[in-house]
Amino acid sequence: MASLLDTGLLGYVAPIFSFLLVYAVIYAILLKSKIFGENNLINSVIPLAVSVMFLLMPGAVDFVNFITPWFVVLVIVGFAVALLFLFLGAEKSTVQGWMSNPTIYWTALIFGMIIIVAGLTHVFGNFFGQPDTGSGSIGSEVQFSIFNPKIIATIFVLIIATFAIKFISEETK
Repeated sequence: MASLLDTGLLGYVAPIFSFLLVYAVIYAILLKSKIFGENNLINSVIPLAVSVMFLLMPGAVDFVNFITPWFVVLVIVGFAVALLFLFLGAEKSTVQGWMSNPTIYWTALIFGMIIIVAGLTHVFGNFFGQPDTGSGSIGSEVQFSIFNPKIIATIFVLIIATFAIKFISEETK
């Protein structure tokens, strides 16, 4: 019996949505950056070729299907926060000025990187390559030590502390 929540058909059209998303993003980047000039033929053939190659790569469609909802949630939360401040009486120019604020820019960039790493880990497994310690070779021991979850968490906290110190200590204009 068919229902509104039946998503079985979505599995068949997911490659089409992934193709269109990759095409649209690459086409927009090429038009905005004008790397290949104003030639629309080149600016439309390159995203077409990249999108077709993207469909042929194993796991690429799964990767796009995993990270797309998270980026949509990130954008919706950003719009909701901006609208909340506008509803509370903030000026439109103030809210628009936030996009040039390095704190907001770096925060969004870090969230984007976290989403991409989570997508890569979800689709392709543990690509950091933490081996088992049973092999005993020096390379595997070094790799095990570097990619230990406690070491990675410590490095992550140090990076956050570095950015916090940088943003707190910079002078406001």
